[in-house]
Amino acid sequence: MKILSWNINSLKSIINKYIYKNEKFIDFVNKRNYDIIGFQEVKINVNNLNLFNNTFNNYPYKYVSGTLNTRAGIIVLSKIKPNKITYDLGSKISFFKGRAIDLEFTDFHFICIYQINAGEHLKTLDKRDIWDKHFFDYIKKIKKRVIICGDMNCIGYEKPNAWNFEKIYNKKACATKLELDNFEKLLTLVKNIKPKKFYYTYFSYRFNSRETNRGLRLDYFLVSKEIKGKTKVLDNVYGSDHLPLELQI
Repeated sequence: MKILSWNINSLKSIINKYIYKNEKFIDFVNKRNYDIIGFQEVKINVNNLNLFNNTFNNYPYKYVSGTLNTRAGIIVLSKIKPNKITYDLGSKISFFKGRAIDLEFTDFHFICIYQINAGEHLKTLDKRDIWDKHFFDYIKKIKKRVIICGDMNCIGYEKPNAWNFEKIYNKKACATKLELDNFEKLLTLVKNIKPKKFYYTYFSYRFNSRETNRGLRLDYFLVSKEIKGKTKVLDNVYGSDHLPLELQI
């Protein structure tokens, strides 16, 4: 099974971009034989789904969790029919909207997430903590194997997950002790499948960050501990401030 995960930072923005050699985004997606794809931060308005509905025709099963303010949004595409779909971790909390889709198959769950960012001056850190605790409890209750992908908005404790770890630790979003401790707790339930060659997965559009390799590791594949597989970061693909990740299991 081959899976792609990518924070595309707006479907509308990326859909006609050339992202790899002479391939546009939509051709790149359709030409590769992925079984499941999870896109994050798609910025789709739930009242206008035409762009989503008219795209990704090679995937018979496609699901979206969007928002009215278009700041988040998840898309999951699958060539395998799921038995059950759960949106936003089954929560009615308003700020969970557009943050998760769980596809339950016969043998496993595939969960694509876009975790809440703690925000500038950590103004939404309390919401992030609520999300983290709910997500941990949600995963803990699942009896099947799980494959989790997405933008976790957390660098974790493991260096060098941030080019400037000492400068941002416990001061900036994605790097607070609270977020890192919550992430470590999650890793007691699942394991991080790391690529053999290390790459940052997020680069700010400012300061030539990608060219100077000043990035953060925010995107992951987390799986049940008995699952074996390998991941790689597609560092030669452009179009977003995040890099796509592949998982082969």
